Amino acid sequence: YIQDDWTVTPKLTLDLGLRYGYFNFPHDQQGNIANFVPGRNRVGGKYLVTPKIKSELPVGFVNALTSEGISVEQVGQNSLVNVSHLNLQPRVGLAGRLTNRLVLRAGYGIFYGGIEDIGGGPLITENFPVEYNLVYTAVNGATPITPDNSIGLLETSFKNISLVPGSVNPSGVGLKGAQKNWTPTYVEAYNVSLQYLLSHQLAITLAYVGNVGRHIETSVNPNSVGELLPPGTTTKPYQPY
Repeated sequence: YIQDDWTVTPKLTLDLGLRYGYFNFPHDQQGNIANFVPGRNRVGGKYLVTPKIKSELPVGFVNALTSEGISVEQVGQNSLVNVSHLNLQPRVGLAGRLTNRLVLRAGYGIFYGGIEDIGGGPLITENFPVEYNLVYTAVNGATPITPDNSIGLLETSFKNISLVPGSVNPSGVGLKGAQKNWTPTYVEAYNVSLQYLLSHQLAITLAYVGNVGRHIETSVNPNSVGELLPPGTTTKPYQPY
């Protein structure tokens, strides 16, 4: 970060600065992270995985991805998401004396927010096979899930459920993704004010202060239906994946 004040004239002073910020994408110490990148027009895509994830993917899951046109590619964590290296943040301020009683002040700056943990999800650290759900449902309230209650009771369920990725039916497993070429969020802040000296003990100020956010993070569903359908239409054939 560099900054300097420059007195251009006795009536005008500039405050100039430039800050550089680098924000890498979050990593996982154990390599439990993967990124789904949909293809153009939501056709096919790539499932970018670390070596740790690649070694744990069941064959059935990989085959299910292939049938949807999604290829599995092993990459390092730095290649899961491409981050920006040109995060320059200029700061400009000025103070000018228009008359002996009237002063003009103004300022402008860009402030990067980095890559934040939005919490709750979707997070690419929750991709299969890092996290997944196993659901067991009884046919009715009087019938146990298994005849011997090996699954269904707190005392027995957790030791009898097979917690391995290969036991998961790949049908319906959701993938989470982050934009491959990531642009961090930033805010442009600006202000301008006029200050008028009414007396030696009293001044009045009129100011305008504003800011605007750019590249604000949001979530979208790439598997949503992309067209209007008649009421009652089954949406599954119109979903990309």
